[in-house]
Amino acid sequence: MNMLLFPETLKKYFLMVSMMIKKLLRVRVEIKGENGSLILSRLLIDRIHLKDIVNDSGNMTFVMHYSELHKLRKAARHTGCSISLSREGKNSEILTSLKSNISSVMAFFISLIIFLNAFQYIWTIDITGANPEIRSEAAEVLTKNGVRTGIRHSDLLSNQESAAILYKEIEQLSWTDFELKGSKLIVSLREKDFLADQEDEKNAHLVASKTGTVHTISVSSGTPVVKRDEVVSKGEILVSGYIGREGYEKAVTAKGTVKALTWYTVNVSMPQIKKGNKFTGQTYNKYALKIDSFTTPFVSLERDEYNRQIRSTDEKRFTLFGYELPFQIIKQEYKEVSEEEMTLTSDQYKEVLTTIAAKDVLSVTDGNGQILEEKILHEDIENGKVKLTIFYQVIENIAETKPFTEETRE
Repeated sequence: MNMLLFPETLKKYFLMVSMMIKKLLRVRVEIKGENGSLILSRLLIDRIHLKDIVNDSGNMTFVMHYSELHKLRKAARHTGCSISLSREGKNSEILTSLKSNISSVMAFFISLIIFLNAFQYIWTIDITGANPEIRSEAAEVLTKNGVRTGIRHSDLLSNQESAAILYKEIEQLSWTDFELKGSKLIVSLREKDFLADQEDEKNAHLVASKTGTVHTISVSSGTPVVKRDEVVSKGEILVSGYIGREGYEKAVTAKGTVKALTWYTVNVSMPQIKKGNKFTGQTYNKYALKIDSFTTPFVSLERDEYNRQIRSTDEKRFTLFGYELPFQIIKQEYKEVSEEEMTLTSDQYKEVLTTIAAKDVLSVTDGNGQILEEKILHEDIENGKVKLTIFYQVIENIAETKPFTEETRE
């Protein structure tokens, strides 16, 4: 723990503590002027946490974190509003509590410094994958080259250097990976596959998986039997698994792609009146501590749940002198919302429904399709529901493998 003897290190720790205290302190803001709502909108767009928002005849008040006052100054530029600040009630309680328990607070932070410093060392090495013999041999090789428990992170070999040593010493390895999680080093191994020669590929044609008009043909093995612009039906042979002149054919596995124009008609629907959420301006947060796979229950320091709310989650990781610590703070932000109904315009529901239909079409092309044409054939609104019939022309690979035997030739 020699790091505790250096003033610069202690200074960094205490700066971190002071920043944490600033994040706890809150300030009440009062805005006077015609553009108070503009300032509030700018703060909400920047995702600044505000609470207790009150708009009283043009005078607006709210509570925000002390550490975010610089963003308030930025939001208030060129608005002509006057801003006054005052202490929020909870600040004095926090400061009084800290002063009366200063010895306990100091002991806590000194313990925390020692605790955090311990995570700059490797205390566990997990070797996974491969068979027990190879894992044991890898552990011996790593130990011999200085990768062992009790070593500082900064003294570890690079991943490339450690992998090169293992590859040199253990011939059975085909792949290795090193992952550092806090004070744990995870070494993943994979051994070479020494199976006997694999079974020969089966002889096969390429046949059409669906009806279409041939657009392009690319063959690496086999004999093409169709041409560009030719209409083919499902199951028809596109590339033959026989090569060579007649009477001297040789059976092979046909390989390649045959892209064709295909057609789809899709029916989609949705309600014309869409229910949505409107933000009221009220928020509160919950926090939890996550260490590896363990997560503490979420705790709210401010209030209980709203009747109607939406939640967003943010995970904050911590680093210390370039090293990632093995814990993180999970913050859940809850915003109070009210329900509102919105009638979609023609352009709005067409955009939504065509997006849904296009995804449905591409999902049946195995991810290799491309939409060339989209056309709405029919539009109808019935009982508050919008219905569209949409035509799509797609280019996609329709070739699929169909094994055969030389006795049947099909």
